[in-house]
Amino acid sequence: MKNTGAPSEQQFEDLMLATYGKRVYLYRIEDAKAAYGLNNRAVKTNARPSDYIVTANGDMFYAEVKSTVSPTHAAFKLRKGQTVAITRQIAAGGKYYVFVHSIHHGKWYKLPFHEFKTVPTWRWHDLEQYRIT
Repeated sequence: MKNTGAPSEQQFEDLMLATYGKRVYLYRIEDAKAAYGLNNRAVKTNARPSDYIVTANGDMFYAEVKSTVSPTHAAFKLRKGQTVAITRQIAAGGKYYVFVHSIHHGKWYKLPFHEFKTVPTWRWHDLEQYRIT
């Protein structure tokens, strides 16, 4: 099964709306796929810091959505431009979370970036403390 990430991004939006209702605002940052769709050809775009900017119950943060079909672990990489933006965001006192979707298990995890950065590969049982219930 090929994982495009798009279904997980839609599920992320649904999860945020189900959790916070009217107390959430999701701003989707357009990526290269969206630019390609608008232009019907390959388009070079600047690095984007994340998939979303989220305000939930007065708390504002960047949110990167990652997904995997692996039954045993999660392993992801961020682009260099993202890492630079994340470092600046955190240095400015902001928040950055990586939302990980285990498609195989049907579970979501919310990792603060400093946790995500230190361990690039996670076993699912190691992520339980970050599981969204």
